[in-house]
Amino acid sequence: MTAIVNDRSGETSGRFASSRKKFLKRNNVREAVKRAVEKSVGGASIKDIGKKKVDVTMPRKGIHEPHITHSPGGRTRDVRPGNKQFQTGDRQRIPPGGGGGGGGGGQPGQGKPGKPGDDGQGGSQPGEGDGEDDYSFELSSEEMLEILYEDLQLPNLTKESENGATQTQIERYGFKRQGAASHTDGRRSQREQMGRNMVFDMASARMVVKELIAQRDILLAYDPDITDADIRKKNLAIKQFKPQKKVELLEEEVTGLREKYDPVITDEDREKLELHDSKIEEIRKRRSMIPAWTQSDLRYRNYEEEPIPNCKAVMFCQMDVSYSMDQEMKNNAKLFNWVLFNFLKKNYDEVDIVFIRHTDNADEVDEDTFFNDRKSGGTKVSSSLEVMQEIIKDRYPIEEWNIYATQATDGDNPQPDNDVCASILEELLPNMQGYFYTEIRDNDDGSSWSKDFWDSYMDLAERYPEKFCMGKIKERSDILPVFHKFFEKREGMENTRSPIIAALSP
Repeated sequence: MTAIVNDRSGETSGRFASSRKKFLKRNNVREAVKRAVEKSVGGASIKDIGKKKVDVTMPRKGIHEPHITHSPGGRTRDVRPGNKQFQTGDRQRIPPGGGGGGGGGGQPGQGKPGKPGDDGQGGSQPGEGDGEDDYSFELSSEEMLEILYEDLQLPNLTKESENGATQTQIERYGFKRQGAASHTDGRRSQREQMGRNMVFDMASARMVVKELIAQRDILLAYDPDITDADIRKKNLAIKQFKPQKKVELLEEEVTGLREKYDPVITDEDREKLELHDSKIEEIRKRRSMIPAWTQSDLRYRNYEEEPIPNCKAVMFCQMDVSYSMDQEMKNNAKLFNWVLFNFLKKNYDEVDIVFIRHTDNADEVDEDTFFNDRKSGGTKVSSSLEVMQEIIKDRYPIEEWNIYATQATDGDNPQPDNDVCASILEELLPNMQGYFYTEIRDNDDGSSWSKDFWDSYMDLAERYPEKFCMGKIKERSDILPVFHKFFEKREGMENTRSPIIAALSP
């Protein structure tokens, strides 16, 4: 038997990546990983989200795979399952029921104490104990995000008009045979001209070679030492050259043979040689009549309008920053926005983010001010929607940008303003890809959920089920379930009539 040795010294450290992916895809491992990811995201501080690795712990028995082993053969001292007389390490038989030590617990890893009536055994069968350590491993931040967003889809991913994409751009698409003189491509035209002339040159050369070989055979007949084998060798030797080189070599050989045997050539053979000369001259004359350049050689640069895929998105983050929204509620809103922002980045090449805070008036701010600075005043949600509407009009044309928005509030809003909010959103939603409304309550807040504002948005959710999503978040652990509810894969999303409501913490 030949031994085969695989040298893996030159392989990279990532050679086990495929095995790791297969391991993570196993059902029992996947469940443990998902639980660990949700726990990590739900309990992490805002600054650490997505930056630290995630520890995953699971029972070691859950990672075992069936395998085949060879029996050692001969006599062994193994204690097999089902043996009622011995346990591993015993030197004497187990005493009858009621004997000393019959009810004692085994050592860690050797089994649990036996049940009454089990023939007085002191423990369960070997291998049934719970003394094995748990198996732990780490997930990278990339793996965490991949698992966080698996089985999710982004509805209305690409913005399109009735005729397809909303924008086109002029792109170069090869060459064409006709076009404007200003689009003539000299280099490509010269290549076409050279290629066409090469074809004619080779065709003419092949015909000339045929005539020259005929002349050579006539002249070689005057060589008394030449044999058929010699002629075959000459033909084989000449085959390795291109037609133009063949013409050069044969002309040189024919000229030499003519000079050598000219005194002895018969009149009949001279006529034959002259006939071949005239044919060669005719071939070359016809070739010279073909122009060096023709209209068919010209090539023109081709330009076509190419639809531009809409790979840009903007995400508007709106939040009530009045005193009714404490820092913990803001942190929960920030976590939801972080999860959505990273999800958009997985689906779009470019993602802008705009922060709008409001009390009874709204303004655009930076991220730090948005999450950490409070304003005094009441609550008027429509002020935020009006600012967003103006920013879209000024900086984010709907023909170029996919528009998403989140709105975080505790649900308190004056009744007259509820109708104003619904009216503004009626104008915005047809040109948006998604609007995500989340009502956030403090976990220690004993008050009930606000109903008026929620009900005013329910009508929008029913009429725009593929775009308008609503969710209630009371504690951090609600965020991922709400997010998954918003983006879970749905067949025939464009035809759905069920609003997306995620009210997990009533």
